[in-house]
Amino acid sequence: MNSTVQRFRFGRFEVRPAQRLLLADGEDANIGARAFDTLVALIERRDRVVSRDELFDLVWPGLVVEENNLRQQVAALRKVLGAAVVATVPGRGYRFAMVLDGETIAPPALAARTGLQHNLPLSPTALIGREAELATVLDLLAGTHLLTLVGAGGVGKTRFALEVADTVLGNFKDGVWFVALAPVADPSLVTRTVAGVLGVHEEPGRPLIDTLLDFLRHRELLIVLDNCEHVIDACAQWSDTVLRTSARTRTLATSREALGIDGERVWRMPSLRAAVPDAEPSPDELMDYPATRLFVQRATAASPAFRLISENAAAVALLCHQLDGIPLALELAAARVAAMRVEQVAERLRDRFGLLTRGNRTAPPRHQALRSLIDWSHDLLTEPERALLRRLSVFAGGWTLEAAEATCSGDGLAIEDILDLLTQLVEKSLVAFDDPSSGPRYRMLETIRQYGLEKLLASGEAAALRRRHLQHFVGFAEAIRSKLVGLEERQWNARAESELDNLRAALTCSLEPGHAELGLRLVNALHGFWYHNLHWKEIIGWIERLSMQAGEDGSAALQRAHSLYVAGMLLSNFDPPAARRHFEECLATSRALDSDSGVAWALTGLAYVDSRKRDPATAELFTESLRIGRGIQDPWEQAMLTIQCLICHAGYEMLMGRDDAVEAMVRDCEAANARLGHSRRYSGHCHALLGKVASRRGQHERAGKLLAESLALYRAIDAKFDIAGSLVQLGYLALHQGDAIRALELFRESLSLHRNYPTSRWITSGLANLLIAYVACEQWTIAARLAGALNGTRAEGAPAVVLPELSGRVQRAYEAAFLRIRAALGDSAFKHECNAGAQITREQAIELALTKSQLT
Repeated sequence: MNSTVQRFRFGRFEVRPAQRLLLADGEDANIGARAFDTLVALIERRDRVVSRDELFDLVWPGLVVEENNLRQQVAALRKVLGAAVVATVPGRGYRFAMVLDGETIAPPALAARTGLQHNLPLSPTALIGREAELATVLDLLAGTHLLTLVGAGGVGKTRFALEVADTVLGNFKDGVWFVALAPVADPSLVTRTVAGVLGVHEEPGRPLIDTLLDFLRHRELLIVLDNCEHVIDACAQWSDTVLRTSARTRTLATSREALGIDGERVWRMPSLRAAVPDAEPSPDELMDYPATRLFVQRATAASPAFRLISENAAAVALLCHQLDGIPLALELAAARVAAMRVEQVAERLRDRFGLLTRGNRTAPPRHQALRSLIDWSHDLLTEPERALLRRLSVFAGGWTLEAAEATCSGDGLAIEDILDLLTQLVEKSLVAFDDPSSGPRYRMLETIRQYGLEKLLASGEAAALRRRHLQHFVGFAEAIRSKLVGLEERQWNARAESELDNLRAALTCSLEPGHAELGLRLVNALHGFWYHNLHWKEIIGWIERLSMQAGEDGSAALQRAHSLYVAGMLLSNFDPPAARRHFEECLATSRALDSDSGVAWALTGLAYVDSRKRDPATAELFTESLRIGRGIQDPWEQAMLTIQCLICHAGYEMLMGRDDAVEAMVRDCEAANARLGHSRRYSGHCHALLGKVASRRGQHERAGKLLAESLALYRAIDAKFDIAGSLVQLGYLALHQGDAIRALELFRESLSLHRNYPTSRWITSGLANLLIAYVACEQWTIAARLAGALNGTRAEGAPAVVLPELSGRVQRAYEAAFLRIRAALGDSAFKHECNAGAQITREQAIELALTKSQLT
């Protein structure tokens, strides 16, 4: 590694291996040669513990030396760099415990993650003092399908679980997936949250749990369920179901209590080992205790000038002992070193502990320590800081500065003071600041958030804060409504996704008496977001509950009518008859309210669900919707209605074979899209429609260009289902042009995007598409097995069974391919391969279809 890295930086130090220099604030630190070699050896292997024997070989190659020599070099390093830089791991060796700045290559632990499937957040600091526990838990996890890490709040369960997950990344072919449950207030959302992390969405007509279990059934993966305690029953039910149905799925849970189901292994997580206070403890001896190492590292981060020395060693030992080695408590105490001497921290902490322990003798000691420390940190805040801390607990999953200003200001907190107060809470380790791709955000550790919620409830401000939170996110939803389509739609969809927990919390609040209209406004404003991100059944549920509480007249009635259209469009994906009922009710309600907007949207919805009937009256519905829509006063809404109506109408005209009408509607749609802000999604739809027309006319070059442009537009916004559709169209174009290999590649990529829906119509059509392509490639055996997988034992006869999921064109191509397989293989071989295909699962059929090897 040192052949490529020219220098290492951490804190005020810089190491230059090639020049054999250690600089402190730019000046040569003048440490000895052996100490320098020891430091470089530890830095280069900072992803792991380095044994004493290995260090002897690296620093004294070919020599026999006493172990005391190594201790002297480590002591010399700690004297110059600070005691936290080199951690002693009892019985194993030493480890470099700092985070480097300005590296030119990734450290080994991170480089090893490249190409692996996971969503694990990177930890900014090394795990301290858990080496023996890590080995134990890894052994336990290898021997069970459900392991629960149990411990008090603040003991470090989440951080430890992430270390375990990172260590076993390479053991799971289908990845390691972290599911944060802390923001999930509704137990019914546990399954949906897991599914969201895994990229599994609901299928038409099926419970989400069934789709998710089908997805997991044949995959080798680890799911980390973090912070289960507040939704413990739902987590227990979910884990029990997975244990019974998925032999290769493992679950690692963290909770303050066990899930309590058969097959669960429980490991109780201890606090970090701390030294018993001594009159004159040695700094080197103290650093053998994990609690000390953690405190010193965090204190050094808070105050770079801090050092563990003989003069403050007794105070550090006392502090770590009083805090029972609870990591969160140690981190909060270490943050105070930036503002006071460690002796002051220990003294104030000791006094407060005595008072609070006497006041609550029945609480477990560790809970006393943690609550006492948070109480103590809370008491050291100014009154404005306390007010903001408790008010921030209303947020779920983090918040932006704008959200904090809108929700938490007032009643003694000026809006212009929120940023300064937030900054102070960050500096005191009570709030964390992140800067993800979706924009800067703040968040609390869940233990702190729960503490803040208790204070909020006690303050009497909770109801007002929840309402302000709801009002802010209604305003947020309505403000970004137009931004979710346009040149920046991908960024704004990501921003909406980052607020999903807050949106759900706001909708929960809107179920309270008098707030239903606000909830319907939020739902309606984000119609496109719910639709394109597949939150179908969840939002239909919210609409049903809110509609029961909404008013029967005025603006509330208008919002309810609009929500009927939203529910209808979501239902159209899996229950067209129910969708039609919602559109009819929307139409009747809108007419009663004299709402031209509602009438126009309802007519578009009715025409859309009726399109496949090929009824001439359907075109009249589209025409009437456009006519009424011209009277909508809001230019953005008028453009949206025009685009939606024209795209749906063009699809109907495509079915009817009227290509000239399709082209005319696409031109009108593109003009409306220009007024809207050039949505890539709608531009992609227009290109796709024109590409289909060109393909049907035999204009293959023009079709290829249009469909490729459509695909590029969809890729720009990561619209996976639209991407999959474009890939299929390009695949059939490749077949028409005689390029069967290209078609096979395109169909494979399309199917891979839909494979998280194991029983959906997209999977069925995707498998049929690949069967057709394999026949074109004369891969008869794999095609016959796919025929068996699609048709079961019925595949033994001819012609092919009609698959209702297929369009007329694909069904005809499928039947022709089916007959070619039979003719190529002969009756006996055809029957044998079809029977083999009929025995495999849907997931195995997908694997078979996606394989790039050829069956013989």
